[in-house]
Amino acid sequence: MNTNKTIPQEELSTHKPGESEALRALNHRLCNIQGIIESCNCLLKKEDAKSMIRRWSTVREILKATGRDRIHREMIIYCTKREVIEGISRKKYRYVYDKITIADSYYKSLFDLIHNSIPYSDEGKNASVIAGEKITKVLVHIVKKLEDVKVELQKAETLDR
Repeated sequence: MNTNKTIPQEELSTHKPGESEALRALNHRLCNIQGIIESCNCLLKKEDAKSMIRRWSTVREILKATGRDRIHREMIIYCTKREVIEGISRKKYRYVYDKITIADSYYKSLFDLIHNSIPYSDEGKNASVIAGEKITKVLVHIVKKLEDVKVELQKAETLDR
């Protein structure tokens, strides 16, 4: 059984109108997470050792405000779109699902690392920067793939009209 096949356009008409808009919103939220992580990394990469403790505390507060399950919440929303996305491509659905799972585990690791190491340390800072870079790399791939799916869905929605 070929799980990577693309379903013909006439079979795509089972999706609800506006699904591409829902994917756009999901993509936007993932871009926001990416921006937050990149901002935190920039704060931690600055060389000024005198203000590092304050920046470490700022990063901790930012992550605390977004919550440990931030990416997981987006993954749940993504899973509700499974049928629609698999209608475009099962391979793309699985790819994005796997990448979101990886990003979620990296994000939770980063969150735990920063929240469990209350005093600042260079070791904690370096590990946090590496984890943040891993998260942003994965999120870039997710956003690109979701953008492809959104474009294909928009084409299908146009055909349905």
